[in-house]
Amino acid sequence: MINLINIEWKKNKFNKQVIYVLLSILSIGLLTFLFSSDTITNDSAPVFIDLLVKAFFIIWEGVWISKVIIEEYKSKSILVLFTTSVRITKVLTAKIILIFLFSASSMVFSQFFLNGIFWGLSINLPMIRYDIGTTDILVYVFSSIMVALFGLLPLTVGMINYSTVATLVTSIILLLVSSNSGMGFDALVSQLSFTIPFGIVGFFSTVITLFMQSRRDVII
Repeated sequence: MINLINIEWKKNKFNKQVIYVLLSILSIGLLTFLFSSDTITNDSAPVFIDLLVKAFFIIWEGVWISKVIIEEYKSKSILVLFTTSVRITKVLTAKIILIFLFSASSMVFSQFFLNGIFWGLSINLPMIRYDIGTTDILVYVFSSIMVALFGLLPLTVGMINYSTVATLVTSIILLLVSSNSGMGFDALVSQLSFTIPFGIVGFFSTVITLFMQSRRDVII
C-alpha cells in the first residue's frame, strides 16, 4: 500500500501541491491580518483562520478527488496505470488515503502555523488582537481531521456515474452547509458537534464506496 501511495504521489506531482498549499496558507494569513485590526475580536481571529483553512481544503479535496479518481475511472485510464497484478480497489484505496492524509496534515499544519504566527504578532503589535487557549487548538486540530474525512463525501456521489461535475458540486454544497452561519463563532465547520458526525459519515460512505467498487473489481 505504501508503494502505491508513493506511486500516486509522484504520478500526480503532489510535491507541487505542497508549494500551492504554502501559498494558500500565506494568503489566508494575509486576509486575517487585513481584517484583524478592525473587524476581528480577540476570540474570533482563530475562528476566522479555522474557517478559511477548512473552506479551502474542502474544495481542494473535491478537486483532487475529481482529478485523481473520478476522471481516471471515467476515462478508464485507471485500467492501464500498472503493469503488475494489482486490484483496482487497492489502487483506489491508495488514492483515497493519499488525498485524506495530505488534506488532514495540511489543515493541521495550517492551524499551528497561522495561529503561531498571529500569537507572535499579537505580542509585539498592539493592533493584532488575538487570544487562543490550548483547548481551542486541540479542538481546531481534531475538527480539521474530521473535516478531511467528511471532505471525502463527494467521492461517493461522484462514483455513482463517474461525474466530476457532481463531485465538485457536492464539495461546494458541503462548504455552503458547513459555513452557513458565516464567519463567526457559530460556523458549523468550527463545531465538533457538526464535524464529528459528518466525519463519521464521510468515513463510512468511503468504506461503502470501496466495498461497492470491489464487487466489480478486476485484476490489472
